[in-house]
Amino acid sequence: NELGTEITAGRGIVINVLANAPHRGGGVASVALWDASGKNTTSLQYAEHSTDSASPFQFHIQVPKDRVGEYISFRATATDVDGNKSNVEQSQTRTLKIIADRPPTATIIKPANDQSVIIDGQDLEVVVEAIDDLGAEGIDRVEFLLNDKLVYTAYASETESNGTTAQEHIYRAVIEPPKGVDGFALQAIAYDVMEHSAASQVVHVGRIDDTVAP
Repeated sequence: NELGTEITAGRGIVINVLANAPHRGGGVASVALWDASGKNTTSLQYAEHSTDSASPFQFHIQVPKDRVGEYISFRATATDVDGNKSNVEQSQTRTLKIIADRPPTATIIKPANDQSVIIDGQDLEVVVEAIDDLGAEGIDRVEFLLNDKLVYTAYASETESNGTTAQEHIYRAVIEPPKGVDGFALQAIAYDVMEHSAASQVVHVGRIDDTVAP
């Protein structure tokens, strides 16, 4: 029994079940997932949720949005090719406490700091790392602000947009800086699918004249 792990309300999770039939040569034919939920862990009543007949045995679960503070618990049974079924009471149990969704976080990682400068007339790449407790799919959009004005909204991460690996939390914009100013301020706001939001730090970017002759 594993207790004490928390899971955010509304999050989608995948339950993986490992099953084998060590004393029977035919192997496991199917696995059934059982679940229960309640305000305490002492009176949980488990019911069969669904069955998977192909290894790896995986079950996609949506954590309820309206059960914050309660527990959701899982057990599993296996049936071998001869029809023998394991006892649900002997299953390993995984119990999770459902917690409220928290706002995401947003961090501008490019430009890296207030010492950044750009040549007058050049576009500027802005890169934001947005993380949410619902996972990568929890981010709905990232807004990019220049001098407190919205200039671009990204609805897809770099992984979603370009297929790049390990960039599911990275959002990018190419911004045309204002002309005729010595510098400007950048900020980003990340929104999750629950419409919670969080603002990044403010990054100030300086401008230098283009002194290279064409």
